[in-house]
Amino acid sequence: MPRPLGQSVILRAAWVVGTAVSYALLDRLAANFQIEQGVSVLFPATAVAIVACMSFGVWGAIGVVLGTAAAPWANLQSGPEILMFGMINAIEGTVPATLFRLRAGLSRELRDPRSLVAFLVSGTLLNTALSAALGTSLLLAEETATPFGQRFLVWWLADFSAALLLATPLLAFGGSLLRRMGSDASSGPRRPLSITNALQITAAIVLLGWFASSVVRNVVGTRLEASRLAHQQRANDARMLLDRLHSNFLHAQSLQAQSPLEAGPSRAVRFGETAQLHRGLMAELQPLLATSTPAASDQFRRLGTKSETWFLSAREIVQAGASASPLDIQATTLGREFLNLRTSIENSDSIAWLEFRRMRERLTVLGFAIDGVVFLILVVAFTTLMSRISRPLEDLHRSIEMLGHGGLRPGATAEDAAFVEIRTLHATIDRAAAELRQREQELQQQTRLAVDASRHKSEFLAKMSHELRTPLNAILGFTELLREGGDSLDPARRARFVENVLRSSRLLLSMINDLLDLARLESGSISFEPRPVDVRIVVRNAAAAVQASLLEKQQTLALDLPDEPAIGPIDREKVEQVVVKLLSNAIKFSDSGAEIVVRARQTGLDTEIEVTDRGIGIHPDDHERIFESFEQVYSTGDLSQGTGLGLTLAKRFVEAQGGVISVRSNEGPGATFTVRIPRGTVA
Repeated sequence: MPRPLGQSVILRAAWVVGTAVSYALLDRLAANFQIEQGVSVLFPATAVAIVACMSFGVWGAIGVVLGTAAAPWANLQSGPEILMFGMINAIEGTVPATLFRLRAGLSRELRDPRSLVAFLVSGTLLNTALSAALGTSLLLAEETATPFGQRFLVWWLADFSAALLLATPLLAFGGSLLRRMGSDASSGPRRPLSITNALQITAAIVLLGWFASSVVRNVVGTRLEASRLAHQQRANDARMLLDRLHSNFLHAQSLQAQSPLEAGPSRAVRFGETAQLHRGLMAELQPLLATSTPAASDQFRRLGTKSETWFLSAREIVQAGASASPLDIQATTLGREFLNLRTSIENSDSIAWLEFRRMRERLTVLGFAIDGVVFLILVVAFTTLMSRISRPLEDLHRSIEMLGHGGLRPGATAEDAAFVEIRTLHATIDRAAAELRQREQELQQQTRLAVDASRHKSEFLAKMSHELRTPLNAILGFTELLREGGDSLDPARRARFVENVLRSSRLLLSMINDLLDLARLESGSISFEPRPVDVRIVVRNAAAAVQASLLEKQQTLALDLPDEPAIGPIDREKVEQVVVKLLSNAIKFSDSGAEIVVRARQTGLDTEIEVTDRGIGIHPDDHERIFESFEQVYSTGDLSQGTGLGLTLAKRFVEAQGGVISVRSNEGPGATFTVRIPRGTVA
């Protein structure tokens, strides 16, 4: 949901101001750790630039530029230089931020190895190297002929250490807070960090951090020592040249003070040689004092001017052959100048030694600080991993014990999302618990079905023993009567006995056939052979099969058949059995003299057969139950005769051909059974 305009403006202003203030404060801190003008061994503001640009986008970059302008370094004198320095610092944050925005699969919270590697490359190596290259080449180029030498390495190490030790853990472990503060605050819930990823981040920070600490100690320390040795060598060379200058000046002074008779004709030549040597030694001394103190440089310039003036004046006197001059006073003054310059050189050397000791101390402090930060990160990561893994694992252990004893797992807590592996384990246990509950319900249902099946089996055996015994007793009884009556039995009575035996035999055969059909269906040994058949023939054959039962109850059967053939791919024998069973039920449950109607038609893609009676009807609650094995609506009385398998077999026969069988009925007005078999299901 987008924020209101006013809230968005205030929020962006807060991003810019917060970034600028943080950057300016850390920029001032870094200025105290310069090893030379414009180059510091500590620059934590780099982390502010990276985190701000990664979290706030272009608003973070604006804050970095403003923070640089608020606290410029002493070597930055003009506005363009300050702006350039701010742009270079902003580049350090925009390089990884741009990469992570262009690549949708990368996580700014470094939630996977691919994102971590991408940030280590773009956010701690390439961007800081680019900043060091631009800074040393554009802002410090006038101070050295090799802008990508030692100063580049120091600049890059300072930025790299800050990016690695501050920006990386802030993004990885404080990513959710930064995301809520940043431009993607509404991007959804925090994705848990994986244990493997946390260990990878910690290992990368620790290894690279200690590498940076070692490089800072060795490379920067070696550079400081080399610089100090070079300065010491220049100071020694300067003192030696100054001693030679002083000695040459004294020799020149003695030549100038000699009388022409004592010096001879070579006085002017020798004085000219001392003047030439003086100029050569002054030229050699000048570069050695370039890095000296301002006082020594000023004294050297004054000494050069005064000595050159003295040599010019003295040369005129020597060439004129004079022996006395007012230059003796100037020579005495110049002698003191030589001594003062030597003192200044020694003071400059002492100051350089003090500066070297100070930078060594700062470098040592910085090394210990980096080691301390790395060690602190290691301790915090270890403590966090232990606390945020051990507690969820204890919860998982208790949950598994509860599930083992049949209890329910307690609700998930905030610790469940500590790491993705823990959350996955909790989710797996939740699924296992749900599956166990579902399995338990299924087992309970299967147990109920088994109990019901056992009850049905007992009822069926009891009923079948009765149903089978009834026709068998009738057959045996009437057969004994026929045997005992012999030839003396009345023919009409004999025919009646034979008819009863035949009816009971047919009933017994029907029950045995139903049982055999059910057994064959259960074992899958019944085969269905659909062929194109006229449904009218199937209905007429079924009607002929129940004519005897219709005549016995004086019932009528009305056939409503189409005028044209209704041909469909069906198994004729099985469908005839279905219709016969439906008609038998209709005859059984209808009163004497009732009419039973059979309709056959083709509707759409189905072949449809309906059997309607005017019997006692079926309650809607029993519509599903009557199709189950051994189920009967009426379990006692004359209507309970039969095995309860007729409708079960009818349903199985119809469904095996892709059809459905249904019933429409209420208690009282009768029932209508409908069979629908698709004409295109079987070929």
